[in-house]
Amino acid sequence: MKKLAITLLLAAGTISLFGCHARSQYTEQPLTPMAQSYQGVLPCADCSGMDTSLFLEKDGTFILKQIYRGSRDGDQAMAEYGVWQRTADKLVLTSSDGDKRYFHPRGNDMELLDATGAPIESSFNYVLKATDAELPTTPMAFKGMYIYEPDVGKLRSGSLQDCATGKKFSVAYSAALEKGYQRAAGEPGKPVYVEVRAHFSVSPSVSESVVVKTLVADSAPKFDANKNCR
Repeated sequence: MKKLAITLLLAAGTISLFGCHARSQYTEQPLTPMAQSYQGVLPCADCSGMDTSLFLEKDGTFILKQIYRGSRDGDQAMAEYGVWQRTADKLVLTSSDGDKRYFHPRGNDMELLDATGAPIESSFNYVLKATDAELPTTPMAFKGMYIYEPDVGKLRSGSLQDCATGKKFSVAYSAALEKGYQRAAGEPGKPVYVEVRAHFSVSPSVSESVVVKTLVADSAPKFDANKNCR
């Protein structure tokens, strides 16, 4: 139901949930540096508002967190990730499920566009303001090829090559991941397909000269040695 609510809102240019209609084009603006995170409350079809936070990562990935305020089931939080691209006048988000969202830079802020990438005329707010916030810890669904790497610098760790984005992430040690991988792999160093809900943790490296982003598992992993990203 929540997915449907988002789809309806993003299609506001063609479905007049809020009496909106879309203009045909934007006046192109010159490229300007973008903030890396944005926040605002967007309209919601079946709740009092969607508290929305968007995080753009330098590696070309994004995280979008939304909290449905005042729904019939209370406040409901969800998060998703994917890749982002910048055109001359748009920010294009492609989620891990292949769904697209479009934003238009307005100064240092971001304005949500409709499902076709056209602007929305409405008295409701569709702008996310630039902000400075930490990455959310809300679990997200990941599918990828996992490798458990024991005794790397005397630390037990792993890595996941994400099927949707092709990005490779370090994965924090988890006993469930270790045991599940050993059962499924049959031999050390073999990539094995896994599905798991997880979030990103950001912390300084040992030298504190760079920031390290690590994937932290939030659910029991589901390994399948007979599947892969293709």
